[in-house]
Amino acid sequence: MSSSDNWRGQRATLNVSETVTKLTIFGTTVEQDVSSQSWSDPETGAPFYQNFRIESGGSVTLVTALFTPSSITAVLKSGKETTTKVIPIPPGQKIVVEDTEGMTSTAPLKIGDTESDLEFDPISLSLDSQVSHVVALDIPVKEAKDGQVHATDEVVVSDPQGSATAFQDNTATPVLIIMPAGLYMVLTDEGHALDPRSLESSYALNPTSSPGNEHEESYDPAPDLAIATAVSPSGQQLHDERSLMHLTVKLTVRDETPKTVTENAIPVPPAGSLRIDQLNSSETAPFLLGAPYLSIDDPTIISTSHSIVGTETDAYKAVKLLHDWVYSHLTPEGQLGLPRSASDICANPEGVCRDYAVLYTALARAAGIPTKIEAGLVGFHGRFYYHAWASSFIGGSIGWLPVDATLPTMFVDASHISLGSGDPTVMFSLADVIGNMKVETLNTRNSL
Repeated sequence: MSSSDNWRGQRATLNVSETVTKLTIFGTTVEQDVSSQSWSDPETGAPFYQNFRIESGGSVTLVTALFTPSSITAVLKSGKETTTKVIPIPPGQKIVVEDTEGMTSTAPLKIGDTESDLEFDPISLSLDSQVSHVVALDIPVKEAKDGQVHATDEVVVSDPQGSATAFQDNTATPVLIIMPAGLYMVLTDEGHALDPRSLESSYALNPTSSPGNEHEESYDPAPDLAIATAVSPSGQQLHDERSLMHLTVKLTVRDETPKTVTENAIPVPPAGSLRIDQLNSSETAPFLLGAPYLSIDDPTIISTSHSIVGTETDAYKAVKLLHDWVYSHLTPEGQLGLPRSASDICANPEGVCRDYAVLYTALARAAGIPTKIEAGLVGFHGRFYYHAWASSFIGGSIGWLPVDATLPTMFVDASHISLGSGDPTVMFSLADVIGNMKVETLNTRNSL
């Protein structure tokens, strides 16, 4: 919803967005409430300020962002953690906020029109490239709240989190957005939003179709998102994944060139590791630093880490102490559908794989052990599911040792396939992969 307002005495456009998402994941209903208020220049669309709030399962993450022509000052609050990050804006670049999808121009569009912006992502506190491209005009879409068919322009919007297709009217308002992972958003009123099965939206799947020939599509959500987005591999059958020692797979994302990946589990305990004071190097130094959601400067995280590790100096033995503590401290809870800080997770010890990985990573870095988040796939009952874990540098002949604090032992089987690693924000990069990946199992082995 947009309205005229002012920001610090300047004329401004106030954009208000509220989204309530309910999903079933492994049989648990997850509700996520997201609200955003952003003030922007009514002439240029340049943002002045944004308030962003995400709530799920009783936990809240807040982000405020102050925009100037040269930088963004973003403040993230999660639990007791407050993180401030100043993000430079490249000269001459146009900035949009995350709730902007499609072309911002209200002028008549033409096929081939392209708009390139930098999009501020309040979850990852980053500036990402967003490209909007007009691919078709006059596509009929039935608006859910009034049942009327409107002519819309089809715009493909691409950013690092994936591609979406927005069907927007002549006021640049998206009537329908088809999103990654088989999700879509429709413009509707509050009544229909709270009772989504009453929606009667439809859209033209064939861009060349004419009004009146649009394809009717009813609202039919997947009964369980985790199961619906799991990947059933072709090739050799997976079995007894928790003891898998070797795995070679061919991964294909959309129509990209297939990539062959080989994973070999590391027997534990490993042959050897360095002392903690020997781990810091130019390669590992970035994985000892603070980052959004890690809270490694929080007194509770520091004291907890030191109390767990104690006087242990061997890197592997310290990693095991931290793994065992996180595994026993946290309780699985699938209702938390938002990124949380390590301090919040430590104080409210329940969550999903993401929370286990974030808390372990924070405690390990606070102990001086270089550690990074791993985001990818894990095998379970013959299929691959999306998962997060960690890896810690222990040196010796091993180097980086995978650590999955959701498992009771230190052994991490070879069905853990990493698709990206780094700070906690790397987990958001999987949005572009979910629902778009094929896996062919080439070779498996449950022994050395």
